[in-house]
Amino acid sequence: MQKRAIAAATLVFLSLSGCAEMQSKPLLTLNQKANAAYAAGQMGPALNDYEALASRSPDDPKIWERLGNLYVLSKQPEKAIAAYRRAIEITPGNATVFYNMGVLRLRQAWAVLIQAYQSTAPGDPNKVLIEKLLDDMEKLPVLDIDGKAAASWRLSPPANANKSSTEKRVGAPRE
Repeated sequence: MQKRAIAAATLVFLSLSGCAEMQSKPLLTLNQKANAAYAAGQMGPALNDYEALASRSPDDPKIWERLGNLYVLSKQPEKAIAAYRRAIEITPGNATVFYNMGVLRLRQAWAVLIQAYQSTAPGDPNKVLIEKLLDDMEKLPVLDIDGKAAASWRLSPPANANKSSTEKRVGAPRE
């Protein structure tokens, strides 16, 4: 009787480990496919693959970080923030994810301030405050999504603009 119980337990164990191996191989293949699409700049396929990976491996911080980056690149900032937050839940000290989320939030704040400036009437004291804040923010070295220097919020640079084109800049999602 005891031999039968051991044999049954062994059979169940082997069956389950075989299923896990069968499931991990497609997961590994999907991960390789997602990484290749990401590296090749194929954002649509990479996004689909990373979303599938996130649902199948919800505790992998690298998947969530990449997913956040893809959401940034596909102009889905709220989804990017959610993905970055998930990555931080898994690895609370991940400075790269904090950096990426911070840059995204800076871009969002900048866009809101530009809208505020454009919709504020001339002579409104808030316009002066908004303009000063935008001028100060423009001193931050920020890149657009493609890694090029972000355009000024002004149509022409202020007279005292003095920026070096070789200045080290930040902005695109980091790995």
